Amino acid sequence: MYLLQVLQPPKAIFAKLGRICNAFLWNKSREARGIHWVAWEKLCYPVEEEGIGLRSFKDMCSVFACKLLWRLQQRESIWAQFMHAKYIRGRHPSLVQVPRPPWSWRRLEQVRERAEQQIHWCIGKGFIDFWYDRWLVDSPLADVVSMVDSPHMLVTEYFGDDGWKLDRLREWVPDWVIALFHEAHIYPEQEDRMMMLKRVGIPIVSRCLYYGRHEESWRHLFITGTIAVQPGGKVRHIQTVAPLIVLWCLWKARNNARFEGMRFDASGVIKMVDQMIGQLGTTGVLSATHFRGDAEDPLAQLAARPNRQQYCVAVSWKRPPPLFFKLNTDASVSQGRAAGDGILRDSSGRVVFAFYKEFGDTEVLTAESLALLQGLQLCQEQHVQGLLVHYYKNVVL
Repeated sequence: MYLLQVLQPPKAIFAKLGRICNAFLWNKSREARGIHWVAWEKLCYPVEEEGIGLRSFKDMCSVFACKLLWRLQQRESIWAQFMHAKYIRGRHPSLVQVPRPPWSWRRLEQVRERAEQQIHWCIGKGFIDFWYDRWLVDSPLADVVSMVDSPHMLVTEYFGDDGWKLDRLREWVPDWVIALFHEAHIYPEQEDRMMMLKRVGIPIVSRCLYYGRHEESWRHLFITGTIAVQPGGKVRHIQTVAPLIVLWCLWKARNNARFEGMRFDASGVIKMVDQMIGQLGTTGVLSATHFRGDAEDPLAQLAARPNRQQYCVAVSWKRPPPLFFKLNTDASVSQGRAAGDGILRDSSGRVVFAFYKEFGDTEVLTAESLALLQGLQLCQEQHVQGLLVHYYKNVVL
């Protein structure tokens, strides 16, 4: 079974394994052969289909291939990072066509379409593909709006501190789709998380059973959901919310220890509880209602969101020589989010174009280079000549 996780045996091997298993079931002894009343393939059918529910080697190989695709999407292992760097190169895995693909990529292609249909994303920081990942509905947005040759964009490019950037969304999607965005839940303090809609043939609940419109996350289940509030619509007190979070963290830590081989200790659970409560305060889920009568609780300070300090910085810009254009680009990385922007102006200071682009999880120097590349590509599309480039640390090209 371990070899099936990394190898794709030919059909002859599966047939040979089936004969061995069939011989084990129907032989009377080593010397006398018995009658094979039922083929091995039929024995692998579910009980409802007149089989006995045995696992088919071919099906198990397909399941292991889906597991590889899952890890490819997670991009956590060295193998996944290598595959992204060598074959995917910033595109969505479902769109990549590799000439002369190796056996590992051919194996992923065999299950790619079926596995992608079962993967749904829970939005955190938003570093997932806007068009081709399934995060808003059960189909990619490119299929919903019949988008052909859509540009690569991330979900975080259309979401800011004040919510969805509706003006930018209306440039790409119709109003009836924008109505769905208001029902989507985004938790910018968390990482994006993949969720398998079906696992081992058993449906996993991904929507709240009460109305079915919200994702059944721990936050919705224990704090903001309809069942989580008291009769009359009052949100539960922190004295009720905190024990529920503790129980959830204990259950999660237990599963991590049981199935992922992680260490199960009290300090890890306490750290997980502190992180979850901190996230509730940072994202504004906790309010003064949760601490009614317990204003002296140290956690009560999480309910008040401090006002951001705003200040102005004087920035000077030097004009390029006559008949020349000047491109300024910059990038930054904040809390793991890399983004860049740029602007092109002529010698009189007139703006020719400006852009902004999210780059996901990358280093600052890479983000600076990607911002410069984006600006140069736009200049090439508009056939700009006589170009001066001003970017990272006052470097002029």
